[in-house]
Amino acid sequence: MFRNEYPRYPHRYPGTLYLVRDPRAVLVSFWHMFATMFDDRAMTLSRFVDGYLSGGAPFDAWHRHLRRWDRQVAAALRRAEGGERICIVRYEDLVSDREAALRRVAHFIGAVPAEDVPAGTSERLSRAAARGSFEAMRDLEGRHGAEAYAGRARGEGRFVRRGQAEGWRDEMDPADAARIEAAFGPVMERAGYLA
Repeated sequence: MFRNEYPRYPHRYPGTLYLVRDPRAVLVSFWHMFATMFDDRAMTLSRFVDGYLSGGAPFDAWHRHLRRWDRQVAAALRRAEGGERICIVRYEDLVSDREAALRRVAHFIGAVPAEDVPAGTSERLSRAAARGSFEAMRDLEGRHGAEAYAGRARGEGRFVRRGQAEGWRDEMDPADAARIEAAFGPVMERAGYLA
């Protein structure tokens, strides 16, 4: 098992666990990370969204290797629909019912059979769910620091920031959210982010 944010040959993997999050929340989170890593307090969220959607600054130089959210998620959905062994897990489902999401992942990787759950499995999943809570992750980050914020940014921000599924609603201008929805609408709908 390994983490690969930029798989070149994903079809060669025996199985893929794909984590997805609402792109409006992704961009708010990404903006906070950018501001902390580069100590750029002048970059507004609206300009950041502009750059992301257009491929302009700061994305023309920074993280240009990233594919846009809609392209990444559409590729994962196509792989799943095409019969590849891929389990797509939404961040929002992890927040709302972490244990159910972990049970689904455990079944996908073969750790928990679909039926006849072995004794003690529910207890182990409950412990894992508790260790993955926002509070537990915040505590670990407080004790050990954030890998994403090394060097000059260390201690100046939190990678585990809010842990809310819809926190973007408090920070993003509705016009920026509408632009994201217009750009990513069909894929957001397929992934369950638009009604």
